[in-house]
Amino acid sequence: MGAGAGVVFRMGYLQERKVGGLSVFEEKGVDIDLAVDMLSGAFEDRYDTAILVSSDGDFKPVVQAVQRRGKRVEYVFFPKAQRSNALASTCNVSRRCPLGPPLPRSAPPCTPHLRAPSLAPTPSPSHHRRPLPFSTRLRSSCRRPACGGLPAEGGEALEERHHAAP
Repeated sequence: MGAGAGVVFRMGYLQERKVGGLSVFEEKGVDIDLAVDMLSGAFEDRYDTAILVSSDGDFKPVVQAVQRRGKRVEYVFFPKAQRSNALASTCNVSRRCPLGPPLPRSAPPCTPHLRAPSLAPTPSPSHHRRPLPFSTRLRSSCRRPACGGLPAEGGEALEERHHAAP
């Protein structure tokens, strides 16, 4: 599914701090943005299914509130991340995001303020239900472009998206 098919991307904010002489980037306030987006979108009937990419069990009450509004929530986690049993048992679907091979050490350093052209927001056709704006939750330090992983060959990135039914 591409950005023109009812998917809206919105980048979160990273704050740089030094740890042992190295730059570490951490998300700031994105979990609150994501919770607000999920709840407001559910109450305004802007989507049918939310895809939650976070292993933070604190989202469980948000998921339950969204489900009470008749919405589905799919939980996606990454292979090296700790899977949240609270989210896996609460969400309608739980799946692992397949990642391709790691980037070579020669890859340029991560530039968190840049956006890949394929992830740029695209307006939805007017006959589609308005999609839920997206907030991303980034955990750990940013080491490489795309902050640590790429989709498997031929696959699509499952991170950083919410979708609305056509």
